[in-house]
Amino acid sequence: MITYASGYDAEIIIWIVKYVRNEHKQAIDWLNEHTDEKVNFFAIKMELWQIGNSPCAPKFNIISKPNDWAKAVKKSTRLSNLTETKVLQLEFWNQLSLRQNRHNVFKTQNNPSELFLSLKFAFKPLD
Repeated sequence: MITYASGYDAEIIIWIVKYVRNEHKQAIDWLNEHTDEKVNFFAIKMELWQIGNSPCAPKFNIISKPNDWAKAVKKSTRLSNLTETKVLQLEFWNQLSLRQNRHNVFKTQNNPSELFLSLKFAFKPLD
């Protein structure tokens, strides 16, 4: 995939598979985190669905996609000098974003200008 993408100078790389293992999702997430805003990697799981006697139709599920918000922040921070504190804050939010993607702890809007978080909580009864 990467060999062909580099040969064609691709900016959008889509990997369509029947099964995605955790290490493959992690690799796609890592590529998205460590490339500039022009290069985007997607992992797509394809299923075939059939209703009754109708022909089979593909269903595409996005397993991994670029984090537009993190790439936008990365781009804007290249244009300015960051203090040590701002670098630490940026790293914190990037790591939080990674964890939420891996564990589905938060839900976020896709548009960075409409960013919101909603926490899922699980409570354990007290004995």
